[in-house]
Amino acid sequence: MSGPFVLLEFGGHQDLVFLENRGATAYLEEPRYLTDAEEALVNLRKLALSARDSAALISGLADRLA
Repeated sequence: MSGPFVLLEFGGHQDLVFLENRGATAYLEEPRYLTDAEEALVNLRKLALSARDSAALISGLADRLA
């Protein structure tokens, strides 16, 4: 899966992956797309800074621009 997506989880109902671009939108419910989206989110969470580290990065960049 490449590009932006939203994993819509409905607790007890069918989950969906929502894709949107300039020309179209799609709601995908096939298990392979749900698995791809879940794996992508796990990887993004591993790569993301913590809230504290994000705030420190933004603050440092703001100080450099001031």
